[in-house]
Amino acid sequence: MDAEISKKGFSIIVLLLVIFVGIDTLLYLYVNNNKEISSIKKNDYNSYSSVYITADKQASIYLSNYYNLIRSDINKAFEKYEKRSLTNLKTVDEFREYLSKMNISSSKVTKLRFYNVGSSTYYAIIDANGNHVTFKAKGVMDYIVDFR
Repeated sequence: MDAEISKKGFSIIVLLLVIFVGIDTLLYLYVNNNKEISSIKKNDYNSYSSVYITADKQASIYLSNYYNLIRSDINKAFEKYEKRSLTNLKTVDEFREYLSKMNISSSKVTKLRFYNVGSSTYYAIIDANGNHVTFKAKGVMDYIVDFR
């Protein structure tokens, strides 16, 4: 009979434990689901872009960024220029003169060919003005440029 009582006592303890865990879980869910969250309006500083960007979109970003860099800081644009390029521009002045013959008014990508070589991704672009620009990207906004 003592074994029967201890089995009943053990069963009651297990049942109480299950009930307390269930009540605790329900309380936790109730409290966390009823938290008041302040609404934050989206603006330029707290919005985010999709994690996945297509090659077309990335090529447009690179081209637009680089053309803006040419307009705003020709020295930084020259730093991103591939010095071993076929165009062989060695100074900022040669670079500026070469660019003066190009029409960089539109950064619209009309043709794109992209491929990977090792850890780099290449974006060979023809823009709306017929300019040939190749970006060798090693990371996000980490690229060098070649005009061919």
